Amino acid sequence: KYFCSDVRQLKNLAETCRRFHQVVLKVPVRVSTPLPEELVGWLQGSRLPVHAITNKEIAAYVQDQITPLNLRKLKTARLVSYDYQSRRCEVTPHYWYLLAHFARHSCSTLKRLELNADLATGVKSFRFADLITSFSHLQKLSLHFSAHIELKQRILQLKDAQKLLDIILAELKNLKILNIFTFPPVTIRLESNVLTEFGLFKSELTHIIHLNTPSLRKLHVEENFKKLLLSNLIERSAYNGEPSVHRHLFSVVYNGCPNLEYINKRRFPAQADHGSRVSFDTWTNQIKEKFLIRHQ
Repeated sequence: KYFCSDVRQLKNLAETCRRFHQVVLKVPVRVSTPLPEELVGWLQGSRLPVHAITNKEIAAYVQDQITPLNLRKLKTARLVSYDYQSRRCEVTPHYWYLLAHFARHSCSTLKRLELNADLATGVKSFRFADLITSFSHLQKLSLHFSAHIELKQRILQLKDAQKLLDIILAELKNLKILNIFTFPPVTIRLESNVLTEFGLFKSELTHIIHLNTPSLRKLHVEENFKKLLLSNLIERSAYNGEPSVHRHLFSVVYNGCPNLEYINKRRFPAQADHGSRVSFDTWTNQIKEKFLIRHQ
């Protein structure tokens, strides 16, 4: 594992003798770009299989380093660089080209993907829906939207991101973990029979209104979860018949996630000692105790 993460050490080892050179050529490497030119040239020339790649730079700066790499055995790609066009709510052409390159060369091997996304339409639907679902063996997906996309969607009261999410969840049959950052719509609905972990981050104004995730065991929601719970309790106690976004939060989570065990890394057993499911009242009291009473 040490050598997999250190390209320079691998290069030095390969230059020691012929036997080491032959061994190194079979080692999947982890790459973080940008790299020094000498290491880029060695990786490209040796055709070492890249196992994982991380890039946080603008695609235009690193495209020439990444595209010649051997991505046939790629398992993990972290490509969050907030590479958006300044006047349009879309990723730059260079970033899109880079993602398309990964789709062509790693669609059957990639299992973990983290990327920036937009809501531009393609030939059939959203172009990011087509691209992401082309990775048919994807098990973990992290989607990052920009603040400009969020603002536009909310001003126009659009739900394009929800439609994109529905397509992804319907098509990716092996997806176990989903994380979303800066979700554009005001509300979110989630339906998946296979998802075991879901995270919603940097989306404090987004409200969970529906969950149908029977396999979900871990839920990560907005950082200020205590504030969210207090809003729930206030709206429940002051209910006057008006529509509410927080009042049914407990029941949405309890009914939609029967096997849930963790909320924000705090454990809430789905079953009691005798094997039956914890009652709704007991479950809500556990949440109040762990998130509110202990931190007053």
